[in-house]
Amino acid sequence: MKALIVGAGSVGQLYGFCLANGGAEVDVYVRPKYAEDAAQGFALFDRKRGLSNPERFVPDAVLTSPDDLAGNDYDVVILCIPSTGLRGDWFEPFASALGEATLVSLSPALKDREFVGQFLPSESVGWGLITSVSYPAPLPGEEVSEPGTAYWFPPMAPAIFQGPPESIDPLVSVLSKGGMASKRTSDVTEKSSFGSAVLMPSIAVMELKGWSFAAMRADRAAMKLLHAGIQETLESVEHALGATRPFPTRMLSPMILSGGTRMANMVSPFDMEVYLQVHFTKVGDQTRLFFQDYLEQRQAHDLESPALSEILEGLKTLDQADQSDK
Repeated sequence: MKALIVGAGSVGQLYGFCLANGGAEVDVYVRPKYAEDAAQGFALFDRKRGLSNPERFVPDAVLTSPDDLAGNDYDVVILCIPSTGLRGDWFEPFASALGEATLVSLSPALKDREFVGQFLPSESVGWGLITSVSYPAPLPGEEVSEPGTAYWFPPMAPAIFQGPPESIDPLVSVLSKGGMASKRTSDVTEKSSFGSAVLMPSIAVMELKGWSFAAMRADRAAMKLLHAGIQETLESVEHALGATRPFPTRMLSPMILSGGTRMANMVSPFDMEVYLQVHFTKVGDQTRLFFQDYLEQRQAHDLESPALSEILEGLKTLDQADQSDK
């Protein structure tokens, strides 16, 4: 397999690392300012084994422009970038240069499929759901032998992919061989969209409460707001996909959500609160993009959105305060 990873952040490094371990030839596509660092390779730490003695991923080649794609004949091209990075002027010339490669997008927003569909036929596009955790190490409070990317595969949570079997099946096989348990399914879009509908309000309310699970749990009004916001986002996804929300999401309540915050740090081998703050502060624009998409979807169906509007206004207030501090 010959694969191209678009974006060499923590997610791209992990997918590239596992593909290379599985026997694939792996190139990376980055902005020119990151090319030199990418060519030197990346240190990766399996978080369950600690933060010393890293493994390494060195890409076979580093590309920086659509012209570099000529003649490469990639089997798969994996987008490892946030939705805000996907929706840019760069994508049209890039997509035009892909040739026969299957593009696999890990970008999770509701409108990403519509955006990609403007430039590529559906039969040449696949979709994936990220179930692993990867982050720039060290997090605050951690010590590493050298800076790199730490990763963790939660138990019983394989990466899942949807798309043309002739491309997705080999991708799943190589990733699994390389250490990332993976499988092909027919419902990645629904799982990703409904999962995000629970995750995004949770992240937003956590940000409003200073990235503290304890502060969230102690504020009953915040937990009620979170529950109401999730109900609105789930309804948005139902309308967007014409699908029914999964049964477990119907069981959510403020009490169950509170219990989930207690479990988060118990199951992960790192401080989940610190990780969420670092990661979702970095991709904060994507969180706001999700909320705008949810609100637009609800407005299109004449649905009121009191909880989502309140959460988004809170985030805007935080953003304004942050700009004032700068």
